[in-house]
Amino acid sequence: MMRSLMARRLLCSASVTTLLAFAAAPALAQDQAKAQQAAPAGTQNDASGPDTSQDIVVTAQFRSERLQDTPLAISAVNGSLAAARSQVSIADIAKTAPSVNIEPSANGGGPSSTIFIRGIGQSDSIPAVEPGVGVYIDDVYYGILTGSNFDLLDIDRVEILRGPQGTLSGKNSEGGSIKLYNRQPTNDPGGYAEFTYGSFNRSQARGAVNIPIVDDKILLRVGGVYRHVRGFLDRLDYGCVNPGTVPQVSGSSRNDGCRIGREGGQDLAAIRATLRLNLSERLHDTISFDRISDHQESTPSKLIYSLPLWTGGLDFTTPAKSYSNYSTFTGQPFTANQYTQPARNDVDQWGISNVLDWELSDNLSIKSITAYRKSNTVANQDGDASPYNVFLQNFEFNNKQFTQELRLSGSLSSVLDWTVGGFYYHSDLLNKGYIDIAGGLAPGGGGVNLAFITRDPIKSESTSGFAHGVVHITDKLNVTGGLRYTDESKDYTFVRLSPTGGTADFRVAGLNGTSSRYSGSRWDYRVAVDYRWSPSLMTYAQVATGFKGGGINPRPYFPTQAVPFKPEKVISYEAGTKADLFDRKVRLSADAFYTDFSDIQLTVTQCDSLSPFPGAPCTQTTNAGNAKLWGAEIEGDIRPVGGLSINFAASLIDFKYKSVNPLTGIPLDADNPFLSKTKLSGGIQYEIPLFGGTVTPRLDVDYRSGFATEALPTLTDIGRVSPRTLLNARLTYRSEDRSWELSGGVTNLTDKFYYASRFDRSGPPFFTALGIVGRPREWSVSVKRNF
Repeated sequence: MMRSLMARRLLCSASVTTLLAFAAAPALAQDQAKAQQAAPAGTQNDASGPDTSQDIVVTAQFRSERLQDTPLAISAVNGSLAAARSQVSIADIAKTAPSVNIEPSANGGGPSSTIFIRGIGQSDSIPAVEPGVGVYIDDVYYGILTGSNFDLLDIDRVEILRGPQGTLSGKNSEGGSIKLYNRQPTNDPGGYAEFTYGSFNRSQARGAVNIPIVDDKILLRVGGVYRHVRGFLDRLDYGCVNPGTVPQVSGSSRNDGCRIGREGGQDLAAIRATLRLNLSERLHDTISFDRISDHQESTPSKLIYSLPLWTGGLDFTTPAKSYSNYSTFTGQPFTANQYTQPARNDVDQWGISNVLDWELSDNLSIKSITAYRKSNTVANQDGDASPYNVFLQNFEFNNKQFTQELRLSGSLSSVLDWTVGGFYYHSDLLNKGYIDIAGGLAPGGGGVNLAFITRDPIKSESTSGFAHGVVHITDKLNVTGGLRYTDESKDYTFVRLSPTGGTADFRVAGLNGTSSRYSGSRWDYRVAVDYRWSPSLMTYAQVATGFKGGGINPRPYFPTQAVPFKPEKVISYEAGTKADLFDRKVRLSADAFYTDFSDIQLTVTQCDSLSPFPGAPCTQTTNAGNAKLWGAEIEGDIRPVGGLSINFAASLIDFKYKSVNPLTGIPLDADNPFLSKTKLSGGIQYEIPLFGGTVTPRLDVDYRSGFATEALPTLTDIGRVSPRTLLNARLTYRSEDRSWELSGGVTNLTDKFYYASRFDRSGPPFFTALGIVGRPREWSVSVKRNF
């Protein structure tokens, strides 16, 4: 009742603020010109030429600050640099940021991502489990990771904040935050159009246009993208490739030889429109709408382990470095009940947001961020990548999300800058699915023979209040403090139905209609101090806390597995420095950190203590134990002479359990999933005057050490991804006036075959493991017109 009342008050405050703003607009129009403000965040350059200033302005602490003046571990990339690096998604940006790992989901989450920063994140991408890293677009929080690998449609900049951000970001983002900011409408007409063609019939068109409808008053910006790319991994008919053997694929259509389909393709269409109303010099309202239709072929995967018992002695693995598998997405094959699911992952979503900025006086302002989003995700997974049926699942996530954030910011002379506010989040998730588990205990799959339909509604609500202040002790010394209180709840109802109608299998029937609830509250804080030794050198130190909410295991196969898990908590200590050296030709940012990591939430796939029989299927979110993390990070940008630019980043992280929950079976020396201990990246480009314009060759390299993908290691390390080094190259020609741009690029230049992630179910009852295949070498050519 109290949470609902607080929510209504927040909504009421937002509505009243908006009404007062419109009412006050005529009066405010008579006010004097506002005081000089900090430079606007990011850049606003449709020409997308290289940014030679090195200065990116960010808003990580609620105010516009130069990146080098922000006492946080933060990486930032503007739109022009992202284009130069051939970066088209948040995952691409993450490759060049220290301690950040974004990989495609491997556990049935479909077109979603597993996102980790400094070893903290979320390995299970099901929307019912909170992300450990918050993703924000134009300050709007996205509560689920499904569809989180957002296309960089028309970006101004991307900010990646490392470490707990609970007192700064909209929601309790304990591992860090990834914030994408789109270009905003301006009073300058213009825009750009870009066309790309490349490998696998890649056809892409993207562009944006800036339209001043009423000069200085009503401004519109519209951007859109369409992309088609054919899948790079072939699904083959085993019987066709191996004539005279069984099994044959019943009723499959062969489009080209023995191929029955592909994986890794995409058809994407997205549009975003932003309307800015400058109601006065002090009052601005921005309304944004976006629509995304992302239809993908299934996640490209290969069978890397199978038990001969269920294969009947047949070998369903394809050659080690071939882009192929024997997936059929067929359940109960060779029977009268045979069915086939579409080998697709699809996301359809739309959202609308309203951002009201009202400068009440020269030192007092209010900001209201209101947003609603609706998404529908369909994900299909053939968990054995073979013509048999060991594990086949379909998920459909229908999610509705509402967020409201209010911020009141002000300053007290030159002594204090402060912000207080509140945040409200509500989501309605319907977790639907069809789970078909034959198991790998018999030839062809069988032994468990469990099939059921899920229809689980899950409601989440979070309300918080926060305060943030920076005290300027002197013109060189600042002390920062932040405090946040969060109160949240989640309500679960488990529905289990029979695929053929009637009562569900007796082993799962006890879950049908069962309801559970999680609720909790938490205080978080941040204390930091920074000192500017000179105009070119600043150091800082901070301590910050964060948490990820608890809940009830959202993937129970049996009633005994529907058990609660506690919130995950962190306290992080960090010290860093930011420097501009040699007349700003060398820019460095470095930090070291130590983190206490408590009640770690991990997904285990063996939980006999909670199951009705040994080796029963299990996908259990549980508190694994306590650990410590420590590491160091460095980023740099070197511009020794005109036209030459070198950037680099590196991180080194160590993880060690201090204690583990003995019921999980996790050993003390286990690694944390998706944690690369070493990560290195770098890029070099040189802009050469040529042909009446400039030619810029660029080379980028990305290395990361191997990492585990499962909480519980196997004897053969099947769930571990090997180290990899990837190279990208790009050559760009720009006309002298920057109106035309022609570029060609190659990603994965050495055509390295690698696994981006793994799906390890090598234990009972599945006895199978898949590797999620990274993209091969791809080329593309683009032509861009700025106007």
